[in-house]
Amino acid sequence: MYKSQGKSPSVFVEIGVDVNRDFRLAINAEAFDYSTDTETEAWNLPDFKASLNADYQITEKWYSGANIFYVGERKDLRSYGDTQLMDTAPETVSLDSYLDLNAHLGYRFNDQLSTFVKGSNLLNNDYMRWTNFQVQGLQVLAGVTYKFDFQ
Repeated sequence: MYKSQGKSPSVFVEIGVDVNRDFRLAINAEAFDYSTDTETEAWNLPDFKASLNADYQITEKWYSGANIFYVGERKDLRSYGDTQLMDTAPETVSLDSYLDLNAHLGYRFNDQLSTFVKGSNLLNNDYMRWTNFQVQGLQVLAGVTYKFDFQ
């Protein structure tokens, strides 16, 4: 962990636009400058993150949306087993930056019943969120929702 005492400034910028009643778009970016007092790196913390989110009401019944996000390169430690029992010290590794795209499409039959399909990691990128924690590849989820009215 890094110890911050107000020495890690960041800059966050976000632009959100409601183009009309049916289309919403938001873009944000954040840049960081970490200062560590007790560690050699700000472990698992990127210097830069960005995302784009969009929602579109296609018709009165159909809706869709997408988001894409980018996370910059990070530093992490990789250890091999119990370092107290072995002569191997943890090594510093660089985790690559990654880009992830997700989207959804849905249909509302009425105010209570709808169906949807969602896709995650649509680019099927093979990246590590943390050391030795590989993300799943392309994922698809479909379902039906029902909203109960208890009034």
